[in-house]
Amino acid sequence: MKDSNRIIGFLYGLFNVVFFFSILIGVVGAISGVVFLIIGDDIGLSLPFYSTVELPYSFSFLWGEHMEGIREFIVRPESIISSNIWFRIVAVLNKLILMGFFILSVKQLKDIFNTLKEENREKGYFCKENYIRIRKLAFLILAYSVYTFVIFFGFSMFLIEDFKLAGNLLRLIPDGIILTGVFKAMILFVVAEVYKVGLEMKNDAELTI
Repeated sequence: MKDSNRIIGFLYGLFNVVFFFSILIGVVGAISGVVFLIIGDDIGLSLPFYSTVELPYSFSFLWGEHMEGIREFIVRPESIISSNIWFRIVAVLNKLILMGFFILSVKQLKDIFNTLKEENREKGYFCKENYIRIRKLAFLILAYSVYTFVIFFGFSMFLIEDFKLAGNLLRLIPDGIILTGVFKAMILFVVAEVYKVGLEMKNDAELTI
């Protein structure tokens, strides 16, 4: 029991600190985004694209054998940069929206462990508020995954063309790994329903007593 109390206390403090810094970073990010729009600097938009390209290669083993040929490599551009005003506006808004998702998610975690810490003093761990927060967290993760995939799919399919690397024309494809958030959200929905069962059992026990 003492170990669980320490873990709850540690996570409560951790998420409070993370929430504070996420708010701070969000404010700084919003101000810097507006400044960059005003002064007209190029702004990059980080997009999880990937593509494949055939390139010549060669390497040697320590024992002297030499290999060379042409193979297919995966290319992952880190970001797309443009000076176009609409692109820069979208890039800033996208960063603010993603930061908003993060801040709201951390807030749910902070509130969950805050409630657990308070409930622990009364030897209780189930409350309706935490059930709602777990579901909110699941919806936030699901919305984040769908939002990022739609944005990246739109850019890769309709707004970027003639992307070349070493003379090779590439077709950028949104990385499907961003949809792993959908799986995480489904797990959280299951956790929320299990938590709800525990809450109902607690309420039934209290009514019986």
